[in-house]
Amino acid sequence: MLLFAFILFAFLQTSFPLPATENPAPTHNPAVEFFKEIPLKPFKDLNEKHLKEDTGFQAALVYLKSPEWIQMVADVRKDPAWLEYKKFLNDSAIDIEFVIKHVEHCLNATNTKDFKVDKVKPSLGKFFDDVKTTYSVLVLKAAQNYLAKESNSATYRNFIAKLQSQESRKMLEKALGQPPVKKVALKLKEMDFDIEFLLEFYYSLLGWRPIYKFSA
Repeated sequence: MLLFAFILFAFLQTSFPLPATENPAPTHNPAVEFFKEIPLKPFKDLNEKHLKEDTGFQAALVYLKSPEWIQMVADVRKDPAWLEYKKFLNDSAIDIEFVIKHVEHCLNATNTKDFKVDKVKPSLGKFFDDVKTTYSVLVLKAAQNYLAKESNSATYRNFIAKLQSQESRKMLEKALGQPPVKKVALKLKEMDFDIEFLLEFYYSLLGWRPIYKFSA
């Protein structure tokens, strides 16, 4: 879930600026600096392609603007365990609320009224697979470039140490186990969004085992 937020933040904070009345992006954020190394055009091209050709993707966007989904996200935002973890991330210079606002802004800015998808299963699978295929090498190169510049900095070391801590893992898994968060995760799985892949990537990045598994 967190890596999913990272990916959304990295692409959306550049591609879809928030209205001027919103708070600006955090200026001291190692996660943001890392994703600045990743080119955006391939992602934009994939987004446009799936908006035009992928009815499952279209149906997913329609659902993500629905009252049911909006309420599910609202339930997560007020969950005590999620609020605790969000505060921990904010203290680590990761503004998850800023990410959520970007996602909402992007969804609201996407015109879905002409999508004829009433009988189509919402699916993010093809889009996600294309992103994985396109960005597997690009993300590796971005990591190499970022580490070459930042791996010895105190900011980077402190950032990673805090994310790798057992305190961080305990709070994350407590939040992931809460009913509102599980409900969102399972709904994303129903839409063929590969939550386990992202969690495995994130856990591997931080050297954690075993990987957290969502249960029904």
